[in-house]
Amino acid sequence: MMEEVGLFLNYLALEKNLREKSIIAYRHDTEQLAQFMKQLGFKRWSEVSRSAVVEYVATQSQLGLAPSSIARRM
Repeated sequence: MMEEVGLFLNYLALEKNLREKSIIAYRHDTEQLAQFMKQLGFKRWSEVSRSAVVEYVATQSQLGLAPSSIARRM
């Protein structure tokens, strides 16, 4: 999963030309999502189920995050 995160971050840097602060924020968010999914037992993004995504959204909502923040984290 982390390899895909790295590829995504490279895409943001090279193709979308995002600033370093934005890339750092995206790195934090995507690594946190990947860790959550790993804790649920997923090893690949293609294995992640809809119910796992719903669980992640619910967990983030319980932390008091706004819907826009939750969306960015995904």
